[in-house]
Amino acid sequence: MFDYLVKKAERVSYAERNRISRIILKTVVGVETFAAISSSIISVLLSMVTNSDEVGIISFCFFVPMISVWTFIAMDTDHMGMEENEKELPVEDVLPRKTNDYDLIVSADGKMPHFGRMYRQSQISDIIASQTFHPFVDENGKKIKSIKVSEDDKWVCILGGYYPIDLICGYNKEMNMLYAIDGTMISLPLRGKLPSVKADIEAFFESRGEYFKKMPIKARNKFETALDRPKEELSKADWGSVRYQWEKLNAGNRTEVIDGKERPLIFEPVTKSGHIDDDIFERVLTDAEIAKAVKAVRKNKVILQTYTTMENYQNEYAVCNGIRILKSLDRELRLPGMDFLFQCLNDVDEAYFPMAVDLLKAYPKTMVREKIEENARIAYQDYDVQELGGLLFLAKTIGYEIEYVKEIKKNQMKAETAGTSALNAVPSFDIDEDALYGSENVQAFSPYAYQKPE
Repeated sequence: MFDYLVKKAERVSYAERNRISRIILKTVVGVETFAAISSSIISVLLSMVTNSDEVGIISFCFFVPMISVWTFIAMDTDHMGMEENEKELPVEDVLPRKTNDYDLIVSADGKMPHFGRMYRQSQISDIIASQTFHPFVDENGKKIKSIKVSEDDKWVCILGGYYPIDLICGYNKEMNMLYAIDGTMISLPLRGKLPSVKADIEAFFESRGEYFKKMPIKARNKFETALDRPKEELSKADWGSVRYQWEKLNAGNRTEVIDGKERPLIFEPVTKSGHIDDDIFERVLTDAEIAKAVKAVRKNKVILQTYTTMENYQNEYAVCNGIRILKSLDRELRLPGMDFLFQCLNDVDEAYFPMAVDLLKAYPKTMVREKIEENARIAYQDYDVQELGGLLFLAKTIGYEIEYVKEIKKNQMKAETAGTSALNAVPSFDIDEDALYGSENVQAFSPYAYQKPE
């Protein structure tokens, strides 16, 4: 019976969990009270029959646990088929459906809760097996064992469930739920209510900047707009780009609690105390807020380098703020930001990658080509596949063939002609296209154009 109730509690709302916990408490107290009263009656009768107080005491101590066990076994028999019957119900019949701020509450069942529906079970296992996970480390250097993050920072494991980081946007510790950008609330296991676990999950979200503590209004509608394709094709979409567009749609609805009152979140490039407003590094800004930041740079209230330092940003979506600021500046003012844009080429699957490529096309061609050659040499020598891939994409976009890569290709072909020993002396650099170019937009370009023919 208790196994059934605990499993059910993991799949229902917070209010329903409280009701189930009260049922369990009342059941335990009731059974033990019944066992104590029944044992008292039996022990008194045996004491009177045997005329021995010792028999009464021994019988009481014997019958209390025995009657308790018998009663629980009887109750379990009554509930034997209930769990199997409930498994046959669709999720919507077990969990309450909402229609205002979110559409559905789902439980954190399986290896990939909620998002697992995008894949077959074998694909889920393959995805998880292909990733290397390490414990999340908080700002104090403490390793959090209940939360693991993948090496590529695309996946997170929370209390045993694996989630795409781009597709989860918030956490409500009171309700013990994660928020997904499609408007779904994911009910975490009961152990998520432990104070230490709540603090760990909060630390994870806080490390990534601002996050939603309640579901944004019309989150599902905004998700469908950001996705711009049938929901069934989510697995094929560029999640980073979808998340960024979704964040932009929600940018004007951010709020903060001041003196117990919820108020709109207002961004000012420089606060009254003279400090740089950190909001720009933690969340996606509205166009009006970006205009404020641009004005502050033009008036020298904020040094441009502040907004073009990658380490200042707490998440990949906020990095786009820096690119938008550069795009809004005059040509001469934006020139010092070129190094920042080249840093944005290091991960082709992030939302800021195509934005950086697009803006670099507006920079002086000579400067861009020189920077491509410089960075390509460093990436090749450091065996940095990600950076070289981004540079190849940029070069292809602007119609330029990287001289350094061209020379390497030429030497490889000469070495092939000379023989095996000469070929081994020439360094090679292979690119795994499938691993490197995850998004559909970037897959349109093939890095193998720069590699030797088969």
